[in-house]
Amino acid sequence: EFRSGQKIRIGRGEENEIILHDPGYSISRRHCEIRYDESGNQLKILDTSLNGTFINGRRLLKNEETAVPLPAKIRLANPNFEFLIGVKE
Repeated sequence: EFRSGQKIRIGRGEENEIILHDPGYSISRRHCEIRYDESGNQLKILDTSLNGTFINGRRLLKNEETAVPLPAKIRLANPNFEFLIGVKE
């Protein structure tokens, strides 16, 4: 669950809020940061990975925050790490 403005970091490293165990190391130690922008009803995603973060099949630019309308399908570099984010009412 996201609160407006809250940042959630995802990756293999212990410093992340969501820690993913990826034996193939396609997920970076700090793969991406996601925050919810309530005013725009969208996500802001910052890709910080080596292998890419994909939204609805499109690769994000590294180190550039991207606004993503909801719902969104997010896939990290490994296809085993794909999830859908929407709005809970």
